Amino acid sequence: MEDDRLTKNPARPARRNLPQPDTREMLFLTHEEVERLVSVVDEPRRTFLYALAYTGIRWGEAVALRKGWCHVLKAKLHIAESLAEVSGVLHFGEPKTAKSRRWVDMPRFVADMLGAHIGTQVLGDDGALIFTSPKGAPLRHSNFYKTIWRPAVWNAGLPDALRL
Repeated sequence: MEDDRLTKNPARPARRNLPQPDTREMLFLTHEEVERLVSVVDEPRRTFLYALAYTGIRWGEAVALRKGWCHVLKAKLHIAESLAEVSGVLHFGEPKTAKSRRWVDMPRFVADMLGAHIGTQVLGDDGALIFTSPKGAPLRHSNFYKTIWRPAVWNAGLPDALRL
């Protein structure tokens, strides 16, 4: 700007209102609240919610988990891929950051549930998705949120602000 090459400072905030970052504080469930939540859903969604609650993996990581990345005997999940929905189109890709590619421990009871789920619900080779829709398609956040998550949170008497 000093030598008149720019007429306007690009680092200066725009005059219009910019979107604000989501600053809501995250809510974490107690063991009792997790039990209340999973008690109001049926399998295989119950196993999915336990996996989310007790491993700390992100939604996109959970819905991209593949059969070959679940090591039930070691009680570990390999996070190697993520699934995102952009303008209604699903995209498989790398996890959020380089450090997001990792091994995640899970409690023995979650590993056992996951093993039973894989044995009865997951058809196909090691590349098959572990968690899918009833028709075998990848889970979509918007559908799951409306049809499973919101009703479960409400029926379990949990805070409405609870996010997935």
